[in-house]
Amino acid sequence: MDISTKKDLTGILQALSRPLEFASRDDFSKINNLKGTEELAAKLLGETDKLTLPVKAKKEVSELKLLFKGFDALKVEVRKERVRRALELIDEFFSDDDVVVDKKTSKNEEVIAPKVSFDKLSTPVQFVKGVGPKLGERLTKKGLKTVEDLLYYLPFRYEDRRKMASVRELEAGEKGLCKGEIMAAGESRYGRRKVFEVSMTDGTGILKLKWFNYRLNFMKKYKAGASLVVFGPVTAYGAQKEIIHPEVEFIEKDEAEGTSYSSGIFPMYSQIENMHQKTIRKIIGKGVLDYAGYAASSVPADILRKNKFLSLSEAINDSHAPKDLDSDGVPLGRDSLVFDEFFALEVGLLLKKQGLKKEAGIAFEVNGKEVSELTEKFRSLL
Repeated sequence: MDISTKKDLTGILQALSRPLEFASRDDFSKINNLKGTEELAAKLLGETDKLTLPVKAKKEVSELKLLFKGFDALKVEVRKERVRRALELIDEFFSDDDVVVDKKTSKNEEVIAPKVSFDKLSTPVQFVKGVGPKLGERLTKKGLKTVEDLLYYLPFRYEDRRKMASVRELEAGEKGLCKGEIMAAGESRYGRRKVFEVSMTDGTGILKLKWFNYRLNFMKKYKAGASLVVFGPVTAYGAQKEIIHPEVEFIEKDEAEGTSYSSGIFPMYSQIENMHQKTIRKIIGKGVLDYAGYAASSVPADILRKNKFLSLSEAINDSHAPKDLDSDGVPLGRDSLVFDEFFALEVGLLLKKQGLKKEAGIAFEVNGKEVSELTEKFRSLL
């Protein structure tokens, strides 16, 4: 199957699978909310007639078409079985041929097709690498019960830490990123209160780092001569520049490779109990790395291409680890996520509307005199 056909079929099956997955949740508790499925499936799968499909894919599509013939009029148990089988067929499609080689390219580049697995997205958050039962319980209290919850726990803002400044260039009232070497470190006393202070320099000036809440054993790593990168809001007292409770990363000197440290655009998440942002970023980063590829979009591939939107997995990745931000400080993938959500909402509303049209209402005969008497009775009670 060529890449273009694969992408088109992927979009069709993802659009079909979204309402089916919704209906199958919680042991099919929402199966009766699935209205107009027969018409939707016929319309989506009818698009495959325009594609040149290999024999196996044709058989799978043909079986899907049969599964949804007369679907809306079937009994609940039969509909459940057909939804189960349809999801199995869709999963088989993605697991059979995840890698497509485009033989037309001179470099024979590999194009990875999206892998869809609803079981994967429903994985309890405690099974994400590095989480475990105790940390999983804390995340669950925040409403992050599954891998899918983790993928959609989006940052509320971003910090651009791509530009390294010298101590001299740091501006009071702004957040700054600076690299230097520790000159001295230790406890100081301000009245009755103890403060841990570090003096660092990069040759252009001296920057003080202060901690008012700290554990002394943890602060022993701040030793004279150690190199570090710090980030935080800069304040100034006279000519002295300071950062209170900075984010710190120690760096190792390597004569062959120089020094390395984390830089880029950092996502900032809503607080989860007393977890540090580094911990939250690490957990979500691992979840995105291992599971974003399984996210299924409801938007057909041709609509994504026409509007220049990213695929759902790409949009999730870009929202958590953006390579760049627009003028409003928002990553490029956020628009794609918003569009996907609204598209799914519109499909849901359409299905509901079609269901309402097909269901006959119940007519009630109203006696004007009785209504008036009831109204007066209610008024007297009030």
